Amino acid sequence: RFGSQCVVLAADGRARGDGTWEVVVAGGRKPTGMDLIQWVKRAEQLGAGEILLTSMDADGAKAGFDAINDVVFQTARKANGYANILMPLIGNIGNVMYVIVALAGGTLLLAGAPNLSLSGMAFSISIVVPFLNMTEQYQAMGNPENYYFKTDHHYSYLGAYAAYQTILEIIHAQTGWDIPVMEKEDLIWETLPNPFLGSSNRKLYGLFPTDDKVEIAYPKTEIPFSRTDNGNPVPAQLYTIPEQEDATANYTTYMGGDIGETILQTNRPSLKTALIVGDSFTNALETLLWTGFDETRSLDYRHYKGESLIDYVQTYQPDVVLIVRDESLYLSLEGNGAVF
Repeated sequence: RFGSQCVVLAADGRARGDGTWEVVVAGGRKPTGMDLIQWVKRAEQLGAGEILLTSMDADGAKAGFDAINDVVFQTARKANGYANILMPLIGNIGNVMYVIVALAGGTLLLAGAPNLSLSGMAFSISIVVPFLNMTEQYQAMGNPENYYFKTDHHYSYLGAYAAYQTILEIIHAQTGWDIPVMEKEDLIWETLPNPFLGSSNRKLYGLFPTDDKVEIAYPKTEIPFSRTDNGNPVPAQLYTIPEQEDATANYTTYMGGDIGETILQTNRPSLKTALIVGDSFTNALETLLWTGFDETRSLDYRHYKGESLIDYVQTYQPDVVLIVRDESLYLSLEGNGAVF
């Protein structure tokens, strides 16, 4: 008589020495000999629509996510995931930010994440790529000066390219997926002759002298694609370039600026699909990431007025979900910081 959402399994587990997990009862004092993964799968078959996992190794320590992460993700491939099992926010996670990582479908890579409070989401669980801090990555590269604009708050195209390569390297390391990666020699690089008007210099009416330039790149081997913006087909272009060489260029060169929803389709169904969410920091990334995917969707919730991120992921089930957050908006719950 009742739907699966009314059937909740609360399962307590302890780690075994061999990397597996065992179901325990009586507050964790009594082992059962049952494999936790297999018990969860069995519970789903019996009609459970929600699961509350508790790591008894970390119960009450506000560090339970590390243990639950092992339960769900390191062994998820063995159990083929937990299809349509809802996982509510549980007491021993501690850092709520990582609940986003734990619950979103496909592969979710967080390049900066807000501190969000979630009540639960229904997605199939796959492989999770951990939080990526590109500041640390740039520092490890020696903080190349040309990775940043002098008069704009965004990274330069070279900085975006470094982020693109790092993202795909990590996804490959975590998943084993062979997502095509454009090396520098695979691209035709071009520096626009136009004077650059960055966001900082714009506040000074362009009076600050600078040698900043906009760089762009195209694949040497053409990849046909189509583009849709906010549901409307538009020309298959990645860059908006001023017609006159003396006209100013700015960051809206990349993808034409901030757009609510953009979909790039390459008609290569053997490849994975991706969703990238964020503000203008995604724009330069999009001009590179799309080359490795069958379909690349982009959302900017400052402008997109459709379904929530949670519903969007559930509707389209992208293989890779990339959320890009810059440090100035890291904790914001507005715009791209909202998931409901």
